[in-house]
Amino acid sequence: MGSDSGEHGIGGSLGEIEQMVKAGMTPAEALRASTGVAAECLRAADTVGTLEAGKEADLLVIDGNPLQDISVLQRAERRLLVLQAGQPVGGAWLSQRRANLLGAPRTGNGVLVGVGA
Repeated sequence: MGSDSGEHGIGGSLGEIEQMVKAGMTPAEALRASTGVAAECLRAADTVGTLEAGKEADLLVIDGNPLQDISVLQRAERRLLVLQAGQPVGGAWLSQRRANLLGAPRTGNGVLVGVGA
């Protein structure tokens, strides 16, 4: 995984994962390289990179299966929930939760994908 400059945001990193797959990695390899392996390279694997108790919870919940179609990660309308440090910061779930406070109905299911370092 490339830069941690923050210039590209979540879409830039997700686009890079798709480019890794286009270059020959499997979706699983690209996701692992972008999460657990990146954390190991940064010597931060004790706090980020994998889904484990006690680690920082930066997660992306997607409506779809990125192992079958990696491009689903880049479709903003398919992002059900984005967590940073365990706090919801985006996605349809958060929008629905806010709407539910105003009486709107709930919808949707998803697949959990960890987003690491």
